[in-house]
Amino acid sequence: MASASDDPIAFWLKLGALDKLEQALLDGYGDQLRGRSSRIPQVARFLKQVPAVQAQMEEMHEGAMQGRLEEVRSLAEERRQLAYCRDQQGASPLHKAVLFHQRPLVAYFVQHFPAVMHARDHQGRTPLHYAAVLQDKGEIYRMLKTAGSDENATDVYGHTPDFYLDAPGELTLEQLKEGNSSSRSKKAKHRRRKSGDNSTASVRGYSAKPAGLKVQIREIIGQGNLEALEELVLHGHGDRLLGETSPNPVVQEFLDIVPGYIEQISDVHRAVVRGRLREVQTLMSHRSLSLARDSMGATPIHKAVMHGHMDVAQHLAENFRDSLSAKDIEGRTPLHYAAALRDGRKMYNMLIAAGSPTTIVDSKGKTADYYLQYPEKLGLEQIIKRNQLANATHLGNTVSRLKALAPPSIQKTIVNMHERYHHSNGALNGSHESSRERR
Repeated sequence: MASASDDPIAFWLKLGALDKLEQALLDGYGDQLRGRSSRIPQVARFLKQVPAVQAQMEEMHEGAMQGRLEEVRSLAEERRQLAYCRDQQGASPLHKAVLFHQRPLVAYFVQHFPAVMHARDHQGRTPLHYAAVLQDKGEIYRMLKTAGSDENATDVYGHTPDFYLDAPGELTLEQLKEGNSSSRSKKAKHRRRKSGDNSTASVRGYSAKPAGLKVQIREIIGQGNLEALEELVLHGHGDRLLGETSPNPVVQEFLDIVPGYIEQISDVHRAVVRGRLREVQTLMSHRSLSLARDSMGATPIHKAVMHGHMDVAQHLAENFRDSLSAKDIEGRTPLHYAAALRDGRKMYNMLIAAGSPTTIVDSKGKTADYYLQYPEKLGLEQIIKRNQLANATHLGNTVSRLKALAPPSIQKTIVNMHERYHHSNGALNGSHESSRERR
């Protein structure tokens, strides 16, 4: 069993960190709070309220989906935080209102809770990403854009809302709705059985499609879209490609090196966390590795900054400038984390000098400058603990199993593959573009 130092929730319970526990509940982790106990009176009272708050969260999401404005308004007036509550896929009530084309609800959230426009689901998608796939002639998309939604926000595949607007076949409304309906929680099934309600109309919690759904992966492989396959690996979903095959020899060659690619990404992140600059320089055999993310969406420069390794962060900032704009799963750039460091703004000033953008807002609608003024609001120490736990789990479940599968001289193999498959991918993607034009 994880100790309190390894388990953030156990750690917060021990400290009596009520604000952190409340945020975990609102972020959709309420199930991890059930069955817990505390000797601290106020925490014990909070834990008793968890089931009731979870029920309110479900009502909020259901109301957003069904367009029940008065019910949503009443819930939000009683408990404002419910406007930002997430389901198990990370979607907010605004995501749901957009997904089910509930225009009055969208207008309500935008007017009264504008920060929720920047909320991201677990695929890194904002409500504007969802709006891009609606077949409403861009009505809700324009509404969100006019209200201040970030057009440059990228999801875990590196795609902005505009990408899906211009390539409607890449993500569909049905795929987004499919997310939770195909994987209902056992608890939800238990509630329906207990209440005697077997109607499909009572199903709650539709959300974003999970990354790497098998049918989607196989479509990408079938298309020979090597760039998209590499994006999956670079965004921490390489394990979804294990065991997949392709009749295309170039694609198959890429699939064969995926185990080693995952291992190299892990090695890069480990070297960064340990502050080993020379090792980082040796491992960074291709520019794309500067944007390789861990399971929390953090890139190497995010890690260098949050761990305070100035020399590593400066090397990455000066040699891989694209990484300065990279966002993790919470929409935060390296500058957001630098703002919370207690180093006399040295890291922050270095990133600014290197060209870090200052206007990017995170999923809570905050710029890096906000955390410069209120560093405690970021909770950097807890983010580091959560990141370490998530990555330790990933290493245990995936990377350690891959060492025997990785080909020798993996760095050379990956570099050679980049040189060959980017050329091949251009031809493959060119044929796709031609077919789209014909359609």
